[in-house]
Amino acid sequence: MQQNERIITLIEKYSADACTDSELQELEAWYAAYENNAPLSSLLDASARQELKGELLHSIRQEIARHTAAKPVTGRSRRLLLLSRAAAAVIITATVSWGVHQRMHPDVVTTGNGYTQISTARGETRQVVLPDSSKVWLNADSRIRYAAGFNASRREVFLDGEAFFDIHRDPARSFVVHTGKVTTQVLGTAFNVSSYPGSETLAVTVVQGKVRVAEGAAEMGVLLPDQQISYNRSTRKAIYQRTDAAATASWKEGWLVFREQSFREIAAALQRKFDISIDISDPALARCRFTASFAPGTDLPKVLNLLCRINHSNYQLKADSNKIIIKGKGCL
Repeated sequence: MQQNERIITLIEKYSADACTDSELQELEAWYAAYENNAPLSSLLDASARQELKGELLHSIRQEIARHTAAKPVTGRSRRLLLLSRAAAAVIITATVSWGVHQRMHPDVVTTGNGYTQISTARGETRQVVLPDSSKVWLNADSRIRYAAGFNASRREVFLDGEAFFDIHRDPARSFVVHTGKVTTQVLGTAFNVSSYPGSETLAVTVVQGKVRVAEGAAEMGVLLPDQQISYNRSTRKAIYQRTDAAATASWKEGWLVFREQSFREIAAALQRKFDISIDISDPALARCRFTASFAPGTDLPKVLNLLCRINHSNYQLKADSNKIIIKGKGCL
């Protein structure tokens, strides 16, 4: 994509007669290479190309017209027309590439109401870049969606699950993350939000910058780096605390970090990460709390062996159902 932007910039400089000799050589080399390569659209079948054609046609015509309107047809203008058409091809290539990506990645979909939704499956994490250049890392079994007008005056996303946000700073447009009735609002910062469906607790943790967290019109607080708000959906109470924000967000690098969490909460995290079902037989065992960290690449048996040893319990894998049963006395 950076290469596409570079070429369009050079074409604009060419049209203004502002290219240096080296830039002109770069542009000519690119155009020669462009003519000798098959278009990316050949990767799509006929029906897919037809589907994209209508969406692209208007923007392509605008791009060509922008460079050629009301200009005499001199030798330079002919060359500029060819380059403008090539620039339009850059737009086609980038957009068709997105179409190919959409077809290869069914976890990126456009919903009926015009929202783009990006999701991860159990056992999967991924990084995405939003239209405003903000970066989002999605943890396992998570979903984020945003409207077609996202990049307008207000940047809003809706999250189910856990995500780390590195927001592109823009003082004129706030960035808002919706998690049910709770909103997290920023201008430019890096923070983690954990809000899985079915979980009683929602947590917002700031790595850098400043965020405002609210439920409706009621403000919960403003967070600075290494500060966290945990909100209990049942009691509607928020707890403010200092924390190691980098450790909280270290799941992006594959770490498993638990701090004073119940065995039930930890089991839910393991189910998402390893795509397996875990059943804790005793409610008392499920309520046991402890702290532990596991380095990237640690396999499930090693994690379970340590957890069960700490909790005076044992586990059994039912291979036929991909299910783990955990039994024992629990914390003493």
